[in-house]
Amino acid sequence: MEPLPEARVAAVYLDGIGREPDALRVLQSVADRAAALVPALVGVSVTVVVDGTPYTLTATAESLQAAGHLDRSTTPDRGEAIEVSDLLDEGAWHLFAATSAAPGVRSSLSLPLVLEDGPAGAIDLYGSDPAAFDDRLASLATAFGVPFDLLVANADLPFETRRQAEQLPGRLSEEDASARAVEALAAQRGWSTEEAARRLADAAERAGVEQSRLVQALLRLDRP
Repeated sequence: MEPLPEARVAAVYLDGIGREPDALRVLQSVADRAAALVPALVGVSVTVVVDGTPYTLTATAESLQAAGHLDRSTTPDRGEAIEVSDLLDEGAWHLFAATSAAPGVRSSLSLPLVLEDGPAGAIDLYGSDPAAFDDRLASLATAFGVPFDLLVANADLPFETRRQAEQLPGRLSEEDASARAVEALAAQRGWSTEEAARRLADAAERAGVEQSRLVQALLRLDRP
């Protein structure tokens, strides 16, 4: 199981700012434990929550990386509407979930991430077989120290956590820029950082622009 390049970049950044110094080690540990129990495992995502903010890192098997480059002619268009005539028809929702699955993913399993200090986020596992986790639920619950009834099957067949992990370095860069802009405003106006952050958000909302654009403008003005 190989961490995405974005996961490595994000882990270095999180380590550098002291938010989650062991993020990559946690990801690799989870991947190793899960792979030992699930032969059909093709992907692992770990979401750690630090000060109320989630950060997702993902590792995938070579087979899944290759699947993403295959001809997707057999995969329905993600923009195509799929009619579900009966909202309570479980079979129809299973079909909907299957048609929205990412290439190479046929099952997923979600469970809490529990570290030494207690609950810390979430784990998402992805299998290449529809029954990849069926006979291994109890073993996985034991391996990760979570109650059996907290395991959730097939909640993320589209592999949305991978998209979140791919976007994380950009998000971290924006967070860093925003923090620097808040500090600059606080120093210039004599505000607390909380007040500066609130006023920055209010100014962006009143101007009708994304806060990241206003942050970049402020940082350009603050350059010596």
